[in-house]
Amino acid sequence: MLSQAGYQTAMCGKWHMGNDAKPQAGFDYWFSLGGKFPINRCGPYPYSENGAVKELTGYKTPIITDKAIEFLRNRDEVRPFFLMVNYRATHAPLEDHPERSAAQYRQCTFEDIPQDTMYPFGRQMVESTTPTRNNPQEALAQYYASVSRVDEATGRLIDELEALGLREDTLVVYTADHGLCCGHHGIWGKGNATLPLNMVEESIRVPMIFNQPGRLFAGQRRHELVDHLDLFQTLTSYAHIELPEGKNRYPGRNFLPLLDNSGSLPNWPDAQFGEYGNLRMIRTHTHKLVRRYPDGPCEMFDLRADPRETINLFAHPDHQQLVQQLTTQLEQYFTRYEDPIKSGLRVRELPRHNHTEAWRVLE
Repeated sequence: MLSQAGYQTAMCGKWHMGNDAKPQAGFDYWFSLGGKFPINRCGPYPYSENGAVKELTGYKTPIITDKAIEFLRNRDEVRPFFLMVNYRATHAPLEDHPERSAAQYRQCTFEDIPQDTMYPFGRQMVESTTPTRNNPQEALAQYYASVSRVDEATGRLIDELEALGLREDTLVVYTADHGLCCGHHGIWGKGNATLPLNMVEESIRVPMIFNQPGRLFAGQRRHELVDHLDLFQTLTSYAHIELPEGKNRYPGRNFLPLLDNSGSLPNWPDAQFGEYGNLRMIRTHTHKLVRRYPDGPCEMFDLRADPRETINLFAHPDHQQLVQQLTTQLEQYFTRYEDPIKSGLRVRELPRHNHTEAWRVLE
């Protein structure tokens, strides 16, 4: 849509939505991790630049940043641009990050990260059993080091926008595709770190930070529940792009008025929905219901009274009315928006390994 609206578009880093090596539709410039797995932290690795695969050596975060800056410097200055920069540094295994960064954190207490007993699931997946979690202190030092390197890379991109005189004309959005447990609930990893899959808060909550000096209403911290479906609507509105016919079928809402102080948003939804395989979730400001189809296990948590999600109220007799109310909202949402061909409820058997695509589905 952006390309058709005249934007010059670029993707640098991890694609993770199909063939990484092949430039995807709508991108004028493409620089991606070449699809080889496992992805080593540094050393030689194949990258795809506009479809031509070549091997580069070094720590991946600055390599991706270099290419993003190269795009900014060489872009068509007449056209508006869209640049997506996707870092992988914070992904497991938590090792081999620059020593100068990891050393800063080895003496930290990490008291802000609870080391819980194992979540009551049948077994842990590969990401939660990698050897790095056997030394939590070092794993956390490595994780914090990876975040610091992404912070540094983000700073380089901001500096480049300023140097090019683009800072006040550019909307910067900082976000992520999922959260991460670093011992929270006894889990190392995200939603697929356990079987059954999980939707604990640390797995599903992501940063979403907007910045544009002189345009956005700065210094806010909003409490509305939003996700990337809302981000899609917001960016299309920001870019003055009309959605195609059938736009009423798009989930999500435009929240740009919250960012530029141009208006209010009455009746903002008070529930957030999620799907992962045959798991579906509804989360309100006070409760979270998780249903795994067809046979469970299912969960409901009172997030105000039990923010660590330790007391499952799903079968509690005093909470059956709320369970039914949330279930009805959940089913109504997916009845309206799901694509039956891609529905997670087709899943019969979950993958045996984090990175397999062999999900057995209902015929």
